[in-house]
Amino acid sequence: MGLIKKWIYPLFFIKTKSNLALRSLIRVINFFYYMQNMFAQLVNVLGREGDVLISISTSGNSKNVCYATKVAKSKGMKVISLTGQSGGKLKEISDVVLNAPSTETYRIQEYHLPFYHLLCLCVESELFDK
Repeated sequence: MGLIKKWIYPLFFIKTKSNLALRSLIRVINFFYYMQNMFAQLVNVLGREGDVLISISTSGNSKNVCYATKVAKSKGMKVISLTGQSGGKLKEISDVVLNAPSTETYRIQEYHLPFYHLLCLCVESELFDK
């Protein structure tokens, strides 16, 4: 989780594992569709051309994340993927891939952590320091 220091207007951002309303929506989608399509359905409904999707998969091969990435690309969205050493399938379908130099899940997640904080600082700087 990152920290944004300045709030001038709200930013639309979804953290899929912590939002209660979103978890309910995920359950409904899961009921009607396979779990592997869950994130793809959310991207299809919520994503717009010019938006940015951040795909996170330590292997780079998670089916649900790869499907969501393909949907994002088809909608004209940009995709930044955080993966492990190989990049997996995400390296072929993403605009930018940040590979952690490890094959161990806990290490990969540790390498990804500074990116979250950097992302918040960049968004804050770009939107609020003008």
